[in-house]
Parts: sequence; structure tokens; C-alpha cells
Amino acid sequence: MFEQFGEPHPPVAIIVASREEFILAEDAARELTSRGIDHRIHELSPTRSYDALDRFLESAGLRGIRVIIATAGQVAWLPSMVATRTDLPVIGVPLSSNAIGGLDTLLATAQAPPGMPVACMGIGNVRNAAIFAARILSSLPLPPQG
Repeated sequence: MFEQFGEPHPPVAIIVASREEFILAEDAARELTSRGIDHRIHELSPTRSYDALDRFLESAGLRGIRVIIATAGQVAWLPSMVATRTDLPVIGVPLSSNAIGGLDTLLATAQAPPGMPVACMGIGNVRNAAIFAARILSSLPLPPQG
């Protein structure tokens, strides 16, 4: 699951905390693929391996990542935590939870700390996150060719 963190990366990284979230994130991957946008899904849980996630985020921009989509499911604060570790745009997707239907993950995403912005999608709406990532990418200058 974990690639070498030093290699070039597609412009969109999708970060999930569990295998179940990985399967849900495939909806975002399909949307990005349909738009011709390269991406990669990463299972990087801060509760299991904070160091791996931290290493991934500290060099993300240098490796070509331009937008990060992060799910808020088993780790409700994952998008907010990602935003504290990178200057890249972070799109948070709250996922439905057993406790209160996803309201907890929605609030954890929407109420990111001041100075750490996270774009918050609707509960479970990973497809909208992919569409928003495409819009962000369309507003960025093209990378140099050659």
C-alpha cells in the first residue's frame, strides 16, 4: 500500500484511514479518472502510523501533489490534521458514522482550527470532493513541460 515517498506523485492524493474508507474513496477516484486527472489513494492512518503520514505530508508539494482529499471517518479529525501539516489545499469528506449519522465527522471537518482551512463536503460526498479538486487544479498554472 505504501509507495516510496520520494517518487513523483500525481496531482491529487486521496488520504483515508482504513480499508473501508479506501473502498468509499474509489468513487472519488472514478470521478477523477473520468476527468483525465491522475490520482492515488493512500491508506495513512495517524492513529496507526503518525510518522508515515507526517513523512508523506512534509514532502507532498515537492513531489507534485497539488490537492489533497482526506476522509473523516474512523479518524474524524483526519482532514483537519492534514491541513495543519501542509500548505496544499485540503478537501475534507465527512463520512457517516454509527454514532450520530456523521454529524460528528461533519463538525470535526467544518470546524478545523483557525489558520488551517479545510474545504468541507457533504457527508459521504466523495464525488463532490473530486469535482472540487478538478476545479482547484483548473485554476492553477500549468507545470512547465519538458
